[in-house]
Amino acid sequence: MDASIVHILQEVNSTETTHKNKAKLIRFGMILLKKIGFRDDCTAKIFKATRQCVARWINRFLQFGIVGLEDLPRSGRPRLLNSIEEEIIDEQILSSLPKECNDEQPTGNSIKKNINDKLNVNISLISVYRLLNKLKYSYL
Repeated sequence: MDASIVHILQEVNSTETTHKNKAKLIRFGMILLKKIGFRDDCTAKIFKATRQCVARWINRFLQFGIVGLEDLPRSGRPRLLNSIEEEIIDEQILSSLPKECNDEQPTGNSIKKNINDKLNVNISLISVYRLLNKLKYSYL
């Protein structure tokens, strides 16, 4: 195998990127190996995937080009809050954090009430904690 290809494959496996970006790099690596003549089962072993998975990504690439390597939209419930509303909540939480040691810290229930009142949405307490975790406030 060409040294440059080995380097690319090592880079793909060691890259510390988001899950989506790493998945695209792996899919691109599958296409690259197919292009240089690797069989699907060998490629599957390299990327710790199934042969069917490799064949699926190669077929999607052949059919749709580079766009075929993107994830398809997933079904499920639509988001309750959009990214702008999450930014507003982030700013509100930052402004409500205690300035002094003896100041009262916001609770999940107080944040929930604030969100429900100000944004006029009915958000559950568990969703508040998920949002806090996403915004890196998991310590509240």
